[in-house]
Amino acid sequence: PEPEPVPEPERGPARCGERAGAMRAAGGGGGAAAAPAAKELVLVGGGHAHAFVIKSMGMRPEPGVRVTLVTQAVETPYSGMLPGHVAGHYTREECHIDLARLCAFGGVRLVIGSACRIDRARKLVHLAEPGRPPLRYDALSIDIGSAPTMSAEVDADQPLAPTPVKPIADFSRRWDVLLRSLEERATDETTLTVAVVGAGAGGVELALAMQRRLERELEAAGRDPACVKFVIISRGKSVCESHNRAVQRAFTRILRERGVQVHLEFDAVAVRDGQVVAKDGRSVLADECVWCTQASTQDWMAESGLATDPGGFVRVKATLESENTPDVFACGDCANVIPHPRPKAGVFAVRQGPPLAENLRRALRSQLGHKHALEPFKPQSSFLGLISTGRPYCVASRGAICLEGAYLWK
Repeated sequence: PEPEPVPEPERGPARCGERAGAMRAAGGGGGAAAAPAAKELVLVGGGHAHAFVIKSMGMRPEPGVRVTLVTQAVETPYSGMLPGHVAGHYTREECHIDLARLCAFGGVRLVIGSACRIDRARKLVHLAEPGRPPLRYDALSIDIGSAPTMSAEVDADQPLAPTPVKPIADFSRRWDVLLRSLEERATDETTLTVAVVGAGAGGVELALAMQRRLERELEAAGRDPACVKFVIISRGKSVCESHNRAVQRAFTRILRERGVQVHLEFDAVAVRDGQVVAKDGRSVLADECVWCTQASTQDWMAESGLATDPGGFVRVKATLESENTPDVFACGDCANVIPHPRPKAGVFAVRQGPPLAENLRRALRSQLGHKHALEPFKPQSSFLGLISTGRPYCVASRGAICLEGAYLWK
């Protein structure tokens, strides 16, 4: 059968929801005449690695290449600073990257939207927004992060709706709404309970950060901070299970000292009637529920024919190129580097930025007749994790090492 017709790929000047970055001529400055775009590089998602690629293109433009960023959010948070923002230590501006300004610096066209599928044969990125034409690419990179696995059944008509932490780009806004709601409802005569589902480092950090922020806000309003309490729920046997035993013991103690209840081996399967319900029938009463569990990803990558692992994450080589689709790259939380599997952590996404930028350049140069082999990248085997506790006090974790103290915050 004849292939279905597709709209003309998007070209020309920026349309509504876009900002155009001028193409720089080779060796030219901001006022140089624009070089014709021989090749199209499309970046889907505004993650940490793509932020580096855009900065790299601004510092060293690639002649004859037009770069387009497709993203729903014009501000992207640095994930390592988000708990500090929730706790009130950093402003939103201090922990978010302004992608519009970064694109202007990099000479990158910014398209406000979201990808819904790619046509690998025709090299087109289709956008989810109705009426938007597809974007043609010669090289494509995907850095869209991840979302929590919402495995629990949720009653649509009940007031207790889980607040997901991911996509992380939207959590600052969701937290502002949740904070205002808790402040309005908290009184000295009633006790509100916030349940955090997920006891990894992210869930523990977030619970302590939210507790600290509410303590400060309620004290400033002349109310008792004890009127909001926090509980952590996990199917695991300990908090921070991916870290060493000393880190697990440190956070077990800190949570106990801060009055945070922990429910372990609690497999949450439903949220209904103001309760988080476990598979074995146990339940925890809650007025709000924050979901911070194992990561999942968007279905359209697998549905587009990209090789993915059982979790739906794009399988990539050590070069960050797709296993089954040349000139398509993936990085950050949405990718699984098959030769070097690593946890879903921002530190690895940041480190992928430089090799990704170099390999995208090499892929495009090869298409122009200048053959350049892609460079494999091997990430570090371990990393230093600084896990905050809401207050200016951290626990450091690396391998079997555990340190804690206020000096680590500085």
